[in-house]
Amino acid sequence: MLRTLFLAFYIFLFELIVYQPVQFVLDRLVGDRPPFIHYVYWSVSILAILSIIIIAVFPLHKTKPRLNSIIRAFMMPVMISKVIILIPALLMWLIILFMETFGTATSTVDVFQSNFATSLIIFGAGLMCLLWYGTLFNPHRYRVHHVVIPSSDLPAEMDGYKIVHISDLHAGSITRIEQFEKAINLINKEAADLVVFTGDLVNSFPSEMNDILENLLRIQSKNGVYSILGNHDYGDYIRFPSRDEKRLNFEEILAMHKNAGWKLLRNESVELQDNFVLIGTENISAKSTFKNYGKMDQAFLGAEDADFKVLLSHDPTHWKSEVIHKYKDIDLTLSGHTHGLQFGIEIPGVFKWSPSQFIYKEWAGLYQEGVQYLYVNRGLGTLWYPGRVGILPEITSITLKKI
Repeated sequence: MLRTLFLAFYIFLFELIVYQPVQFVLDRLVGDRPPFIHYVYWSVSILAILSIIIIAVFPLHKTKPRLNSIIRAFMMPVMISKVIILIPALLMWLIILFMETFGTATSTVDVFQSNFATSLIIFGAGLMCLLWYGTLFNPHRYRVHHVVIPSSDLPAEMDGYKIVHISDLHAGSITRIEQFEKAINLINKEAADLVVFTGDLVNSFPSEMNDILENLLRIQSKNGVYSILGNHDYGDYIRFPSRDEKRLNFEEILAMHKNAGWKLLRNESVELQDNFVLIGTENISAKSTFKNYGKMDQAFLGAEDADFKVLLSHDPTHWKSEVIHKYKDIDLTLSGHTHGLQFGIEIPGVFKWSPSQFIYKEWAGLYQEGVQYLYVNRGLGTLWYPGRVGILPEITSITLKKI
């Protein structure tokens, strides 16, 4: 209870700081007329604050994951926009204080304040609307990316072999099950030889899977569906009452892969055809913020003599940190994890930008080092912010080509 009160207090202080430029502009616009627009502003703000408190107090992420995502879909655009304009708002008041201290004319201060505050409000409101658009319309605007991987190692009989790659489902983030069915239809439309999933089946809990399990059972391919674990599948971001409860939660998540009809690879390899091996490792990351569970040496056992090797590894940082140095005969690595930060600008074949590139060197799409390839899937689901702007949910259709 005390933590909740502190949270509410800090949020209220934050709101007061952000509100200052808003109040200045609204007063100029409204004047002596009834302050209806002020009521609208504070109504939206109070609802966002209550949403934060509800999410903090009640374990909706476990008991009602869909409701949790719906609340976030309203709240996150409001809070993200305000956080982004917080520093400029503070800067504005510091500049005004400096100007007044050194005797700048009042008219000059007023003009500066008016222009700066108006720019902040226009930017913040525009960003909020853009983020709301991203939560309402983009989480289920699935895009199929077609990729060709050429290789001299590929057995001749596998020329044209098709792999459909999906990743980062984050089942608890899916709020519209009927829309999710579109993704399954697009996957099946590719008529894949193999479907692979590269981790983060859930946000944290197996209960997130209850409403979509039947849909996952509909996925079809000639060689089945193979999957690996992602960093969220271990339950590391939840404070469980005991180790036993965390272990049981993890075991239930493992069972969900089997219940979906998927073959989970945990640091192991499987020969799918003569001289074609699929390797699956548990989570390995070059970033210290993520725990490492993968054992690449163990996963590689039995794959040494295969001509063509495909590695499933959730975190793309694993590719440069280990794969291309120690396992030069792995032809193709498939990863996910980044989501492209769910925000950016993409013009296919022309331009690609996202804040994600300041965190990950390989963050979306195809990368190559010598004869080794990495493909980073943009993910099917969402995390934290339950929407997407510019970086849309992805299904990757990969065709292998003999050269």
